[in-house]
Amino acid sequence: MRFICAGLSKTGTKSLVAALRYLGYTVYDIEENWRYHMDEWIKAFQGTNPDFTAMYASVDTAIDLPPYLFVRDILVALPELKVILTVRENAEEWLTSLTRSLDIWWSVYNQRWLKLARVLTPTGRKWATLIRHQTAALKTLDYTRHIEEVKAIVPADRLLVFNVKEGWEPLCAFLGHEAPSIPFPHRNKKSEFIPDMINKSSIVARMRMELTIILSCFVLIIGICLILLF
Repeated sequence: MRFICAGLSKTGTKSLVAALRYLGYTVYDIEENWRYHMDEWIKAFQGTNPDFTAMYASVDTAIDLPPYLFVRDILVALPELKVILTVRENAEEWLTSLTRSLDIWWSVYNQRWLKLARVLTPTGRKWATLIRHQTAALKTLDYTRHIEEVKAIVPADRLLVFNVKEGWEPLCAFLGHEAPSIPFPHRNKKSEFIPDMINKSSIVARMRMELTIILSCFVLIIGICLILLF
């Protein structure tokens, strides 16, 4: 990993992901963090830090949940990393946006079939455990404190405090790129990506497959029992 993105959710992280991928970086966003490292992140929440060097050896950066909750631990393991800290205009704006995002998240997450899958399928139970840990951590987040803590542990020459409204120039200067001529991307306005993020997630696809197999087996067993009885 070459640098870590330490900004909280709803500080322009999806726009930053799009910008970094345009510049050619390999980025693990929330979907990839869950898909490839769910076991490691659950252990981290339970108090055992994984090998962050090995986890992200094949990518340039990681962003959003869960990494920003462990930025201090990641920097202990990888002290030479540069850090991009995305910010909003103020804490109130961030909290309003986060609250709206979480409301949309829970409305999708609590679909009936997903509730069933989180109980019956191995992947669903594991995912529910990770979400439970993340939710508990989100409840204690303080926007201003997070920014100050990151600033306190990262040397100024390795830190970019970045509002995506600033566009390409500060980001490219920090990473050593020419600024592209295209407009800076702006993604996930009003949390519009959340339903697709859940419904099209590879994890949810795996849960759907596991649930189909489990229910099919259940129906088959019931059918066999009925045949034997009658």
